[in-house]
Amino acid sequence: MNDGRLLYDLQQRIGRLEAQIETGRWEDWIPTITQSSSVTYTLTSGFARYVLSDRTITARMRVGITGSGVAGNAIIIGGLPYDISDVTGDIGIARIVDTGSASYVGSCNVQNATSFQVVRDGGSSGIGIAPNFALASGDVIALLVAYEVSL
Repeated sequence: MNDGRLLYDLQQRIGRLEAQIETGRWEDWIPTITQSSSVTYTLTSGFARYVLSDRTITARMRVGITGSGVAGNAIIIGGLPYDISDVTGDIGIARIVDTGSASYVGSCNVQNATSFQVVRDGGSSGIGIAPNFALASGDVIALLVAYEVSL
């Protein structure tokens, strides 16, 4: 291969890499779920992914619960791929399907740099406290969050 062709090939590869970096790429994410203690889940029919674009993380998750939590405690989602820069306020929306009774929609309210709880619209306590129930096998959590990454 001549030098001109080699240079052209390298430029093409660099261009593809730059485009990939600029647009971001969805990566797998392994969240933690707690409700007083660790709650197990499965990704068999779900997913947990995120994409980093500049300093913004967008994360999506849909998991099926296989373990159980403790009623009267907030459901906390943690293990975020990057720390949250502003640890106040809401960063997204979630739905928790309690197969025993109902489906709850709420905002993802930041707890600290690496976790958040889901709070029902108009509520002040995390789902699991209000309404009071325990995660159990068969329940589903689905969410979408976006936040600025801490430097």
